[in-house]
Amino acid sequence: MDNFLTELGIKHEITNSCTPEMNGVAERFNLTVLDGIKTLLKSSEVPHKFWGEALLCFTYAWNRICHKDSNKTPFEKYSGRKPSVLHLKPFGCLAYAGVPKRIRKKFDMRAKIGIMMGYAQRTKGYRIWLIDENKLVETINVKFDENKRGINFRQKVNSNLGYNLNLPDYYDDEDDSDRAKDSLTSRLVSKTSTETPSTSEKPDVSSDNHSLIPCTEVKWIRNIGRKVTGSNVYYSIEGEATRLKSFNEIERYCKRHNIKYDPSLFNFRKDNTESQGFSDLSEQQEALMVEVTIP
Repeated sequence: MDNFLTELGIKHEITNSCTPEMNGVAERFNLTVLDGIKTLLKSSEVPHKFWGEALLCFTYAWNRICHKDSNKTPFEKYSGRKPSVLHLKPFGCLAYAGVPKRIRKKFDMRAKIGIMMGYAQRTKGYRIWLIDENKLVETINVKFDENKRGINFRQKVNSNLGYNLNLPDYYDDEDDSDRAKDSLTSRLVSKTSTETPSTSEKPDVSSDNHSLIPCTEVKWIRNIGRKVTGSNVYYSIEGEATRLKSFNEIERYCKRHNIKYDPSLFNFRKDNTESQGFSDLSEQQEALMVEVTIP
């Protein structure tokens, strides 16, 4: 070590043990750096485990500003040219790291949310902490929102994802009716729960079907559509866009919505225009509704 330092023209001085005051310049800078690290971590609310990143970011900016003992920056004294400060960004601000097109899939986002942690050490760019992937990347393809903290924005996004918006599931009319999510069961249960049962009719608690909704209480609508081949008869529910085109679909629908299935109420023959699942004439007339497709 001594020979190496001598070749470089460096005079190696050794201090006594347990006497930090002999190395006053380094000790004073350590105090300055410590204050800078605490300020960066506190203002950005970044976890303390990233104190090393805060140290590198602080020294990078410290070497590019003037100090009271000189009109030149440490970078200018070392390299002989003035540094640029246009690329400096706040530590911990919100960052959007771009994803290259060659590694991006069709439905992937064009950028990933991250936090600015410092500046690249060997390349021209920034160090970005991708919270979702829990890793640090160095990239120059990044945009910053200097007025927002990355930690606060990430927490806000996570809280919004936890909201239950109660949005209905998308389904197609031609798909199976099991995918349709509606409030039919809740409406019928609330209706039957408010009614007081008569003393003569006592429900059988031991029966497995005591909680099922009678199929006659559901207002089924028999529709006849125009179709070249196959059956053109289907059943629907009042107030819904569900189409049930076979006995199997109706049975699955009743099982899903806690309805007691009665196959005698349905008829898919095209020549039969009567509907046996309704109690009065007005409901039968409504069941004979015909849908006409305008070409």
